[in-house]
Formats: sequence, structure tokens, C-alpha cells
Amino acid sequence: MKASNIANSLTVIFIFSLAGFVAAGAAAPIWLKVYWLLDGEDNNGWLMNTSYGRSDNGILRNASNANMAMGAHLAEHAIYTLGLKDSDGNTLTGEGIYRITLNKPPLKEHGFWSITSYDGDFPLPLVDNALDKYAINSGNQQQLTPRDDGRLSFIYSAKKPEGTKDEDWLPAHDKNPLPIFRAYNPQPPIVDGSWEMPTIERINQGEAQ
Repeated sequence: MKASNIANSLTVIFIFSLAGFVAAGAAAPIWLKVYWLLDGEDNNGWLMNTSYGRSDNGILRNASNANMAMGAHLAEHAIYTLGLKDSDGNTLTGEGIYRITLNKPPLKEHGFWSITSYDGDFPLPLVDNALDKYAINSGNQQQLTPRDDGRLSFIYSAKKPEGTKDEDWLPAHDKNPLPIFRAYNPQPPIVDGSWEMPTIERINQGEAQ
């Protein structure tokens, strides 16, 4: 076989091998994401995963966690949950108007909580908005309109409903809304799931006052 033919054959083999490698690499985040979603537990419509950072997870779980949440803390130090469904069990949509209600999270000293608004398409960019408002959290919760029952409540939607105060509204993505609840220095009830995650209730325009 001529040297030129050998070179051409090797080139073809290299190209197909490279294409296969790239395809496998592109597919990896997809199946790792699927595994990560299946590995979590549902808590009131929020996907909760407490396996981050542990040495006994096994290769697949560690690969999945690294792909989805590189650098995440142990559950004893921080909890990360994804709001995927409303109180009726339906997937969140960009057209929906939601009321998120929660009891004040039980935290240890110097603890901090937040609900941050993301575009649900990975790599999860923050939702751009005119208010430059990206989260409701421990630092701004006092701005929310007080409830008689002591709980915290705010509106989560792509467009602010008429009559809703800016302070009571968290802008959502108009196609793929994804709120993420985080608790740093959580007390055991958050970690073991006995504290109920915030309720995400879909409401009508007139109920958003």
C-alpha cells in the first residue's frame, strides 16, 4: 500500500474516532443529568439531593454530582433544591403565575437561605430583568408584605401581575422557569427532609394582589 493511501486511511480513522469521542462527550452531560434527576428525592415539588461531596457515593453518582454541581458542599453545610413542580404536581411554565410560600427555614447560627431565579436550560443563567432582582433571601425577606400567619410569601412569574409590589415579586424566566432554594448552615429538619420545602402554588391573575 502506498504511503499516501496509508496516510489517507489513518486520517479517516482519526476523524471517525474524534467524532465518536466528541459525540460521547456531548452525550455524557445528558445521561449524567438524567441520573442526577432520578437520584434526587421530591419534597413538595422540589428536587432534593443530599449526596454531594461524600466519599461513599460511587463513581456514577460522583460523576453526576460533579457534572451538575461542581464544588457543592456536604448536606450538613448546605442544601440545594430545584423547584420543578407546583402544588398540583404540574411542571412550572413560563406562562404561569405562582405564589411561593414558606415557613422561615430553620438555620444554625450564621445560616443563610435564598430562592434564586434561573433559566432552566443548562448552564442555568440568571434571569435578566429590569429590576436587577434575582433572589428572595435572608437579606431582603423583610421587604416582603407581612402575612398574618408569619410565613413568607411572594409572586414568581415572568411578568409582574397588575397590583403586585416590586418587593413581592421575583421575576421568572418566560420559557423555562427554575427557582433554586439554598440553605447554608441548615438545621437537621432541612437536611433530613422533615421541614417542608416552600409551596409553589399556581394562581390566577386576580389572586396575585
